[in-house]
Amino acid sequence: MRSAITLGLGVLALAATLQAEVSPAEVDPFRRPWISQLQPSPDGRWIGGLVSTPTPGWACWSVLEPCTPPRIIPGRISEFTWLGSNSVVWVDSSQHPPTWTHLAHPVGDATPWQPPGSVDWIRILRPNPPLPDAVLLEGDSRRRNQGLFSSGRLEVFRVSMSATEPERLTRNPGHVATWMTDAGGQVQLALERRGTQQRVLEFPEGSRSKGQVRLTLDLQHDTPRWLAVSADGSKVWFAARMGRNTRGVHELRLGSDEPPRLVVSNPDFDVEGRAIVDRDTLVALVTEERVPTTRWMDSRWAQVPDSLGFPVALLEEGRTGLFWKPAPDGGGEAWIVPRPDQNRPHSRLAPIPGIPVTQHPAATPLEGCTRDDLRWTGYLSMPGSTDSTPPPLAVLVHGGPWERDYAANPPEAEFLIRRGWAVLRVNYRGSDGFGRRHQEQGAGHWRQAAQDLIDATRQVLDSKAIDRERVVICGASFGGFLAALSLTEPNTPFHAAACLNAVFNLDVWLRQAPAEASPQQRRVYRSFLRGEQRPDSEAMRVDPRKIHRPLWLGHTVDDNQVSADQSRRLAQSLRDLDRPVWLTLWASGGHTLGTPSNRADCWDQAERFLRDQGRR
Repeated sequence: MRSAITLGLGVLALAATLQAEVSPAEVDPFRRPWISQLQPSPDGRWIGGLVSTPTPGWACWSVLEPCTPPRIIPGRISEFTWLGSNSVVWVDSSQHPPTWTHLAHPVGDATPWQPPGSVDWIRILRPNPPLPDAVLLEGDSRRRNQGLFSSGRLEVFRVSMSATEPERLTRNPGHVATWMTDAGGQVQLALERRGTQQRVLEFPEGSRSKGQVRLTLDLQHDTPRWLAVSADGSKVWFAARMGRNTRGVHELRLGSDEPPRLVVSNPDFDVEGRAIVDRDTLVALVTEERVPTTRWMDSRWAQVPDSLGFPVALLEEGRTGLFWKPAPDGGGEAWIVPRPDQNRPHSRLAPIPGIPVTQHPAATPLEGCTRDDLRWTGYLSMPGSTDSTPPPLAVLVHGGPWERDYAANPPEAEFLIRRGWAVLRVNYRGSDGFGRRHQEQGAGHWRQAAQDLIDATRQVLDSKAIDRERVVICGASFGGFLAALSLTEPNTPFHAAACLNAVFNLDVWLRQAPAEASPQQRRVYRSFLRGEQRPDSEAMRVDPRKIHRPLWLGHTVDDNQVSADQSRRLAQSLRDLDRPVWLTLWASGGHTLGTPSNRADCWDQAERFLRDQGRR
């Protein structure tokens, strides 16, 4: 039970958030099962990965005995890496300083381990294949790390399991954000941020501190994604726009003056995702446009059926692949898949006991046109009820706005679906993933983005069996801003809105938050939110005078990304106008709402409000 203050229609009352209304099954979407960082061991005999439920920790399967349930070692593990001797090192970064563990063999005992030296260790670098007797770690020798907005200097160290001091491989010239190494542990590239620019530095052989600038990208218009480096360090693959409208995958040859070579692009979607590399060859790209897709560069793999999911890694010198088939609401299956020309059967790795079975089908991709002929894409998920009564519709708005919706339902959507709602998610103008023009059409024009949500909703209502008398909208953070903004539109189809930890005045937010952001990062935020032209007068704030339908606001007092004053001020303005508004303040949870139980608890309050107030 969490204490909360609830203000409704001008009445102040102390209330208790009753978690008894949230069943254990309804908390499951927020502690949804996932398996991440699946990696084969250097000899291909073992598969390791991190699991979230029912027991969080490190899981290990035997490739030789795939039907045997995996060994699970419990722990709050952030990341791990194999060593060449089939031993494992992992770290728990949830506390400071992080705690480290060494596993001498997949079936051996785990023992505590601490990297030597007075360094704030930040993350593990994972060359492919792993080093035989050491791990590569990024650390801050000045001990001034502040997370994403670090004022320290990240450097690379080779740490032997028996060494008393780490071996420094780099010297940060001052602005490097991360490093990339080859399979031999040699630093090949660094990504350096200077103001709003990101520069790619290449390090000639033997140089540890002076890199040569190979590329310069403007973060206000292009946010590159680094995918992989070849085992011999001769090539690197990355996704960037490079002057085009959409992001494509490029290959950059190191040690030469050749410009990057475009490998894959799509005029309508940004192409990025996961690169599957066999030593020095790009074999596949796993991307998502409307749905997850594998683009095979090696035609010998092209006949693998989509029903097996997508590749994660290659084994046996590229003759066998590790595949992952995700489930729509979390979890999934891992498969060992020989290349089709090997004529060998597939084998499924034994599932993790206790992971719940998928209850709902995958979301259906949709697309249409807005009133000004801009294409929108989105996803509709229907509840699994056998009742013929049309379900109510909840439009769930993603945050960012530099994010996008994908085919997999997020936990909030799954929560609403389990309570009988049809859920529509729309990639409105300004969303990432659909090219620079689509993104820039949102900046400073957020009223038109709210109209995108309305247009998509009307098209769904006209084509699907939905209860038109119960249509609502909800979202968190920037998604809450657009949800509230949509209530100000004339003839809005939404009968109520719920906003969690939302921003309602973007200009105020740009002046105030986040507190740790540098002036250069604030300029990037300003570019995404206001654009380069003068913004529309009604695009940067929610006008309370135009809201006439019920609005629920929930905010954590300790939110360090969006001040709870944003919700307090809007609620007070609406109360002064005698408009229907409810404000709930939670004492803790931060911007992400905290633990899975707390998140389910918050969304329970939002859903009960929408159920009660969201009728015509």
